[in-house]
Amino acid sequence: MPEEFLKTSALEEIKRYEAPASKPEIIPAVRERGALSLSYFQVEDYLTCPLKYRYRHIMRIPVLPHHNLVFGRVLHNTIHFYLRERMSGKRMTEKELLKEYEERWINEGFLSREHEEMRKKAGEKALLQFYRREETSGKIPGFLEKNFRWQLDDIKFIGRWDRIDYSEEGAVIIDFKATEVKDQKEADRKTKDSLQMDLYALSFNKTQDVPLLETRLYFLESNIVGHAQKKEKELERAVEKIREIKAGLLSQDFRAKPDWHNCSYCEFRTICPDSYAY
Repeated sequence: MPEEFLKTSALEEIKRYEAPASKPEIIPAVRERGALSLSYFQVEDYLTCPLKYRYRHIMRIPVLPHHNLVFGRVLHNTIHFYLRERMSGKRMTEKELLKEYEERWINEGFLSREHEEMRKKAGEKALLQFYRREETSGKIPGFLEKNFRWQLDDIKFIGRWDRIDYSEEGAVIIDFKATEVKDQKEADRKTKDSLQMDLYALSFNKTQDVPLLETRLYFLESNIVGHAQKKEKELERAVEKIREIKAGLLSQDFRAKPDWHNCSYCEFRTICPDSYAY
């Protein structure tokens, strides 16, 4: 069956998610009590592709679970369970940690049984590396999954820090990534270039009285932690991106931004009329 026909059929199918023609206002999905409400994930989606933002955050088109998201969520939840146990003064063994991981495992989105087993083994290895590193460090998180909210003009920015550690010198924001990097240099570069960590650092400065020492991305599969300080340049960049998204949303600019790499990984590539994935 021709791919163009498939795309046309899919587009007809999703029309039921559209707002009625008599109600052209589509911004309320983003508007909250007179102000635009944004999160990092909304910012990322809009910058990647405004049409992807529209499909996900306005039309709310359901998608099948992707194995990368399933894998990352299980790792994340297992790690947070372990860290909360440590924060409460309890000690877990490696065996107990892997048992918790096994109970939380979700069989969704994987390409095959072999693929699932391969990713499950990779998760076990990542968890054991993380466990040994944490036990050796002796550090206890100050906060896990701490929510934040602040306002820039008429934009409400909301989100949640994965982990915050404190020392006498100040705070460190840590985010866990269930992905790999090849070396320390790449980990540091990704942390330095991370818009997510720019926005999280900006949010910390807007809402907390403690000085922020640095941000870190913990790449679980590689067991490498990237480090980056976020200074005025990075914070200004974050503010500019928020305002850029606001302008696009208020003008209802949801034109696609075709890109071979982004289109290849987009969960809406089979219904997007402008996708480069075919």
